[in-house]
Amino acid sequence: MAPAGGRCLALLLALLALARAVAAGKPPRPDPPGASPQALRWKVFPPMPVYAQPGRKLGVEVYVWSRSNATTPATKLNFYANLTGGNACAVNQPPDATVEVPPLAPFQVRRLKAKVPAPSTEGRGVLRWCLEGAGARDDVNREGHDYEVTTAKAPALGIASTYPIAYYSTAMSPEHPVVGQSYTISFGIVNYGTAPSLPNTTLAVWGGSPWLAPACGEQASSPPDALLTLPKIAPGATHRVKGLDLPSGSGGYDWALVMVDWPSCNTPSPIVPRLNADFSYDAAASPMPSFAPQGGEPKTSAFRITTSPRSPKAGGRMTVKLRATNTGDADGRLGAVYVWLTKFNGAAGRYVEPVTGQRCAWSGYAAAADLTGVVVAPGKSTRVAIPDVPVPSEPGEYYVAVVFDGTCENPYFLADTTYSTRAF
Repeated sequence: MAPAGGRCLALLLALLALARAVAAGKPPRPDPPGASPQALRWKVFPPMPVYAQPGRKLGVEVYVWSRSNATTPATKLNFYANLTGGNACAVNQPPDATVEVPPLAPFQVRRLKAKVPAPSTEGRGVLRWCLEGAGARDDVNREGHDYEVTTAKAPALGIASTYPIAYYSTAMSPEHPVVGQSYTISFGIVNYGTAPSLPNTTLAVWGGSPWLAPACGEQASSPPDALLTLPKIAPGATHRVKGLDLPSGSGGYDWALVMVDWPSCNTPSPIVPRLNADFSYDAAASPMPSFAPQGGEPKTSAFRITTSPRSPKAGGRMTVKLRATNTGDADGRLGAVYVWLTKFNGAAGRYVEPVTGQRCAWSGYAAAADLTGVVVAPGKSTRVAIPDVPVPSEPGEYYVAVVFDGTCENPYFLADTTYSTRAF
């Protein structure tokens, strides 16, 4: 799946974060059993380099994160150096390498590294993997990365992935480009090969996708909006393209298409991790605000929300604090800000989304604050505090969900969008 340049939600965003234990006194942090490994998600990056020496090892970087309602049990991620197809979890043979995945708390993220022995003979290979106990994720277990065993040296340029779980973080401004106006985008180009990139290698970018990416030697359905010549990129290095100015699409759901090595076609081999990518966004008919959190909890997929006191007493009161940034291109009122609380109760499987109701008519929230008078300019941020939030009477760990402008004080072009919250 390509990273999203803009969130599909245009109005509201649920901000999820781990809260400190709600406690009578100061109990130990609970570690409930029973979570299903199927609540884990993972992303395996292409081997670095994608050209392996015969008999040497493929270096692989992996991110694993939890979407569970409880601490997940320890498991293993098995790698197979060369499987041509099918579900890697259905292979009746020992893996070529294994990475231990430790227990993960709700929303926790772990970065892992694997060393997978490459075949001893030259030729193409397909690296595949299987997370034990996650057979329900058959689509993920069928994924793979191409590589080549060779003594030759060659470049292999690809588009850098964003932080794998943060699909909302692709650098696009404004978040919802206005039809007929421009926006900027930033991304990286990685050399996964064993030799520097070749001279006169070009990069083509369309602000509104031409639908089909042209193959090497083919004409595009429309000329690119930007055509750049890339500098020399060393093996393992990343070149950053920053603030590239592009025209927006024609309205509604669209995407920026980025193509490496087009139309230059300097790539010496089809072993390329990612020659093109699309960064999706919703194009608005007119300028509009859009609120997002600022900063995230370290090593988790949660946004940063704090409570005061840090470990509130069961049955007491607390203040929920966070920072909001207007990622749109018009002034926006914070409006009614709602707070929901959900307990990590140790039940198996994914957590239950706490936000209830519908757009502009939310329900079931634990607390609300009227911040209609707080106006945030585009690109600016402000601290938000929701006071007097009732603390649940049952001790334990909870996560917090927050929705901005719950009664739709601001004008939104995409106000009929049904995606009001984002799960991580």
